[in-house]
Amino acid sequence: MQKHTQHFPEIHFPTEDCVCPGCALGKMPNRAFPENERHASKPFELVHSDLKPFPVTSYWKFKYVITFYDDFTSHAWTMPLRSKAAAITAAKDFLEIVRVQHNVHVIGWMSNAGGEYKSDLFD
Repeated sequence: MQKHTQHFPEIHFPTEDCVCPGCALGKMPNRAFPENERHASKPFELVHSDLKPFPVTSYWKFKYVITFYDDFTSHAWTMPLRSKAAAITAAKDFLEIVRVQHNVHVIGWMSNAGGEYKSDLFD
């Protein structure tokens, strides 16, 4: 570029690797979790749930999304929430949907034990 352009600055390219240790660790692949031998043997025997925040509040003022994932069928349900406090209502609604539409009850519940599941109402 210097040969074909006036006043183009000289560029020096590093000859050694100058990646900081934190960046190098961040780019390393994580090891996979070991395979879990325990799987549900029928629908709604085990449901996984989590609550995640959106990075930006949506147009309709939703700030969170709660997910419910059936271990046996691999079907997932999501519900947008305006607050973390709405998680209990969403969980009750999900359990009622399962009871009414599928005529079964959820047997096992798996979560990351976040604060949204730590209340007397959830117990």
